[in-house]
Amino acid sequence: MKATWKKTLTILLGGVMLTAALSACGQSGGGGGTTPPDTSAPAAASSSGGGEKTCKVAAVIPGSINDGAWGTMGYNAAKEAAEAFGAEFSYIETNSPADVLEAVEDYSARGFDLIFAHSNDYQDACARVAEQYPDTYYLVTSGNINTENITAMSNRAWEGAYLAGVIAAKTSANHKVAYVGPQELPNIKESMIGFKQGALDTDPSVEVVLTFVGSGTDVGKAKESTLALINNGVDVILVNANKAGEGCYAAGMEHLGEVLMISANSRRFDDFPELMVGAQPNNYAPGVSAVLSDIVNGTFESGSYSMGVADGAIACELSPYLELDPEVSEAYEAAKQGITDGSITVCRTEEELAAR
Repeated sequence: MKATWKKTLTILLGGVMLTAALSACGQSGGGGGTTPPDTSAPAAASSSGGGEKTCKVAAVIPGSINDGAWGTMGYNAAKEAAEAFGAEFSYIETNSPADVLEAVEDYSARGFDLIFAHSNDYQDACARVAEQYPDTYYLVTSGNINTENITAMSNRAWEGAYLAGVIAAKTSANHKVAYVGPQELPNIKESMIGFKQGALDTDPSVEVVLTFVGSGTDVGKAKESTLALINNGVDVILVNANKAGEGCYAAGMEHLGEVLMISANSRRFDDFPELMVGAQPNNYAPGVSAVLSDIVNGTFESGSYSMGVADGAIACELSPYLELDPEVSEAYEAAKQGITDGSITVCRTEEELAAR
């Protein structure tokens, strides 16, 4: 434990009562505290009445918080957790390794209690500075470095992707489906395997194409890749390409009636009601909140944060606009129940999938 916690605040978060003792990350006076306006640059340290330091949470986001996908999801998760604890919240959008290192160093030097680094490849920046700031905790999405004050957090996205694979296989007329990802990151590869397994478990004859755009921001390249898939007979596509995904949707709209899509990390039903057969929203808020709660309570355990379908962190949903065969919903519900009760184990590697 790195601090002595003195005061107690009970909050309701996602229907779960959390009792948090606050001091170094606490509030004094009338309780609850206030959250300052968001800023796209690291905020200066501040304090509340009584001289006690306000808990400070920062999010380092790849690309844009308005990408409608990964960036938006990470921003919302960190902001929701910070607000639930009455914490000061700050975020910064980053586009290069130099940006990330500068942001992590700056937030650390300014005394932020938790830095949420929302990308697997941001863990190296955290590792470079964490030892210098033992009272700052670093939470890395889908990382694998776990130290006294760095923890990886894994939302088991492969479970949601499995469900998306079930939907894709059940709705594909051509028995040919695809997953479009950004770069070849470990968490994307795991998700692709989950999608492939879900599709093959549902229809062993289905062809599953896994492809990378090579970028999370190149909209034009994503559109070209998607058009190539459609021209080759793919008629259901899971899109998980961050901002580049807009290119996938543009290609889909040009071939409306020939292809259906599933959006990852967000719900795009209202944006593309005739195109979207499903959505795989990915909610990191429970994970960020669990880490923050443990920091506050002095019960932080590196490497212990993993959440999936059963925790409400991962989901998959069917379109509220399209009329789908009841078999689609039945297969989806059966798969969801199987993951929840443990009768379905979702693979994360090609080796695991081949060995079943």
